[in-house]
Amino acid sequence: MIPLQQVMFVVGKIAFMLAGAYPLLAMLERLFSNFFKKIGARCGIDDISVVSLLGNLATNLLVFGNFKNMNNKGKVVCSAFAISGAFVFGGQMGFVSGVVPSMLVPFMVSKFVAGIFGLILALWFMGQIAFHIRQQGFESPSYIINKNILFC
Repeated sequence: MIPLQQVMFVVGKIAFMLAGAYPLLAMLERLFSNFFKKIGARCGIDDISVVSLLGNLATNLLVFGNFKNMNNKGKVVCSAFAISGAFVFGGQMGFVSGVVPSMLVPFMVSKFVAGIFGLILALWFMGQIAFHIRQQGFESPSYIINKNILFC
């Protein structure tokens, strides 16, 4: 059985990482809001989605808490990143650094690569869906997503 002192050390690292994530994200949102709007405009997502992607690096609770404020494409992109790229600087990083510190760099690299790959795939699939919707004569992809119509 694992000693209680080691368990509390790992839990403390996780709590420390998450406690600093929320204020840091709020500060970044205030300082770089115009920059986040420009990045979001290039990808077709809103600034809340860009901030949520950054917050996803610590915990995905920020993403799912902001879902009601995101546009549809932002929801898909943030969810795709949350599958494999979340918790790079959050709880999982605290756990890995407490249990196997030598695996911290490979852990972070693999999470970043998987998250970016998921993000790129989501953007590509959203572009493909929008293309097929326009071919079928609908005006916007949000019409299909909002009406819960599923097509292949």
